[in-house]
Amino acid sequence: MTATSIHTDGNSIYMGTEAHGIINYAKNGSVINSYSNANGMYSNSIANFAINNGIMVSTHQSGGISIINLSSSSILSYDSSDGMDSDFLNDVAIHQDIAFIGSEDSGIIRYDISNDTFLSSWVSTGVNGVDYAPIAVVGDILYFGLSGYGVARKDLVTGEILTPLTTRGSILPSSSIYALESDGSNLYIGTQGGAVRWDGSSSTNFINGGQWSTRPTQFFDFVIDG
Repeated sequence: MTATSIHTDGNSIYMGTEAHGIINYAKNGSVINSYSNANGMYSNSIANFAINNGIMVSTHQSGGISIINLSSSSILSYDSSDGMDSDFLNDVAIHQDIAFIGSEDSGIIRYDISNDTFLSSWVSTGVNGVDYAPIAVVGDILYFGLSGYGVARKDLVTGEILTPLTTRGSILPSSSIYALESDGSNLYIGTQGGAVRWDGSSSTNFINGGQWSTRPTQFFDFVIDG
């Protein structure tokens, strides 16, 4: 079984897989629940997913998204035939009941969870056809990783586009962005040349170990516990 993404809701662990959907584990390793196409998911191939306020939104490697109510276990599934602007999807983040979905060719797709409808996509980044398009939200700021550029930022309250995080000023070790993850207060950024923690005003590089096996330079994902 190949894991593609791992997240927690603060109580248990959810693991997205390449061919077995999403599996929910207790802290002792026992399986609590699982979600797959057998009970309504769009596909068993998970690209990434996000959890917020009892709602899980998953993107799939084969295209499409699934929206899971973790309390009722009800599942909705959509793809481009339902009005979504792309089936080439990457990362997803949830903020104030809006799912922000990174796509390879249509910018950021937005899905209104409460009203079960797609909003207009944000397509003004000028960057299409990328292999990695990570998204994260910290507070009211949306962060969007752009390959070869850095991390774009938008204030979701005012709509203002903020100064991006780039290699200028040594904020980032590389402009090739692979992963973004939030712990609620800080942003963790994985790049081609290392990883940093951004606290909203400055970045701190990850400390490397003394052996080659503890000195990774490429960071593709983060899992935050606690």
